Amino acid sequence: MNGYVNPADELFPAATAAIEDAATRHAERVARERAKLVRSDGSPVYAIQEHQEREAAILADAGAAYDAETARHLTMADDAREKAEAELVTLDGDPFDRLTADEQAKASARQTFVKEDCETLTADELVRLARAALVAKDRAGCYLFLRYLARRPRATGDAAGLATVVRDLGEVFGAGERGEKRRGLERKVEAAKSLKGRVDMARRRVDGRHAQMEAGLRRQLAGMF
Repeated sequence: MNGYVNPADELFPAATAAIEDAATRHAERVARERAKLVRSDGSPVYAIQEHQEREAAILADAGAAYDAETARHLTMADDAREKAEAELVTLDGDPFDRLTADEQAKASARQTFVKEDCETLTADELVRLARAALVAKDRAGCYLFLRYLARRPRATGDAAGLATVVRDLGEVFGAGERGEKRRGLERKVEAAKSLKGRVDMARRRVDGRHAQMEAGLRRQLAGMF
């Protein structure tokens, strides 16, 4: 059974691997430097205040080094998200813009009649007319039926037939392809946000926040028993 795959791991595998590697190296550096602050018996080498100051400096230096190394991944994530979001804004547009000038003129001339038909004819009659436009590759007619059938209120009995033909009309103008592209772009936005979160989560192992959280949980659990 396949489990959940984080979108950042899927779309930015090199970046996530580099982030984890940087966090591991800098966390190991922190551990080595902090080990120098205590003697073999675990007692501190320096007085409490100096010990705390030295420890804080170790964490700050490691955090700064980690930030410098991972900054490019944050920039990449922001760029990828902004580009994907911009594409999402312009993805759909009006199918009218996909008609040729001649088709646009035909659609404009027939607009009133098709609109009236979509408001007054039965669902079966409209499905037949829309199917006829599809078979004839009448793109102007397909555009008009798509426009007005999509707005028509659907009674329970005719909802399925109208929904199917509206879907097929949409395919004339690439609705299915755009839907697939939309899902891909939304996945990229999610991946970019996840990558930024990964940078922060990994940093917690470097700057001591992860260890503090674990210590807090241990104290909380100890107080329950």
